[in-house]
Amino acid sequence: MIKYTRYNIFTSPGVEEQTSYYDGCSCYPVCEDQCSCPQGDLVFHRDKRIKMEGENQRPIFECNSECMCPPHCSNRVLQQGIQLPLQVFKIVSKGWGLRCTQDVAKGTFVCEYVGEYLSDADARDRQRNLYDPKGLNYILNINEHVGDRPIRTHIDGTVISNIARFVNHSCDPNLVTRVIRVDCDVPRIGLFANTNIPANTELTFDYGSTDESREMDPRKLYPCRCGAARCLGYLPFNPFVL
Repeated sequence: MIKYTRYNIFTSPGVEEQTSYYDGCSCYPVCEDQCSCPQGDLVFHRDKRIKMEGENQRPIFECNSECMCPPHCSNRVLQQGIQLPLQVFKIVSKGWGLRCTQDVAKGTFVCEYVGEYLSDADARDRQRNLYDPKGLNYILNINEHVGDRPIRTHIDGTVISNIARFVNHSCDPNLVTRVIRVDCDVPRIGLFANTNIPANTELTFDYGSTDESREMDPRKLYPCRCGAARCLGYLPFNPFVL
């Protein structure tokens, strides 16, 4: 049984206490490239599609609850929630999947990956002792660096999540993940179309790097059933958690 939530939940003790909150911008009526929130040029077009040029990978800072700009500001995307008609559907070889019943233009925000924020210790314990024996793989791991200091964030969508839980992995995905921050420094994950997607096409994203998987015992890897022409045959994994 899955408990549906629209927002991430702080589960592990101490995680939320480490959070720092942001000041807002004074832009009005809309934000321009000089807006203080993005910490650089705006990464969204006026129609709120993300700029895909150059495979922009830098962190995204949206305007927040302290900003003077209105809700329709182009730098408010993930926080507005799902705007597309998404549908969970049955797939014989995979169980469940997610699709959109209308065409999706490249760069369009599809949904946020939502779940429980876990500490390193809790993420490792859940994966090893609860999820691995059942073949479950719903902890999304974010690895960032501040200078030489690594920062890990774990979002567990196994039991508490939203519709993004049903997005399957693909070795040739049509969605891309982007790290986004809104009111505070705790990262959130947005899924965006990385190509034009026809209506009723299964939506997929890459669960992570497969580089470490090549060194793993194949018996410990989950088989991949994405069906892509360049499928690697197994799902990615996070060696830190395992």
